Amino acid sequence: MKRIPGAREVERSLKSTLSEVRSAIKQINEYAGKMLAKGDYSGAEQLIPKAREVEVFEKEVEAVYKRWRKIQSGSDEAVGVREKPIPLWKYYVPTLRSLISLGGSARRETIEKQVEPLVRELSGENDSNSSGAPHKWKAMVKRSLRAMEKEGFVQRDKKEWRITSSGRKAAEAKLKEGPQ
Repeated sequence: MKRIPGAREVERSLKSTLSEVRSAIKQINEYAGKMLAKGDYSGAEQLIPKAREVEVFEKEVEAVYKRWRKIQSGSDEAVGVREKPIPLWKYYVPTLRSLISLGGSARRETIEKQVEPLVRELSGENDSNSSGAPHKWKAMVKRSLRAMEKEGFVQRDKKEWRITSSGRKAAEAKLKEGPQ
């Protein structure tokens, strides 16, 4: 069985509970602040133990939510142990260098073949993608081409991508700094 029946409802309920508890903490803090502003220090002081109890409860609900995500997925990934995404701009230089090595213009598929060894190393993806889904680095190269087009580093003419003079300057400047 891939999914636990009713898993989405449980997750939604836990998320909602966590949100409501956080909202209650915020309201307690606001109320205590108003009491302090009015000079009711003893009343505000009486709220502190309750506020601490609610904060402990928040941590418990958060732990239950994380535990549920772990049960649901069967892995540690759901607990928030995810890799930090690679910024889009890190794909710029390898893509620009590939375009230069291809004579200054090429179709996206050709650019991907040329840039593949550089960005696979950057993204940390291995060769096996048995699910048939496109590799993450290919999507990032595609996005970087579109972003560089907006910045004026490349131009698109139908399905052909062409590097501009500012794109060449950017690639050469990074080349002088050293490999990425």
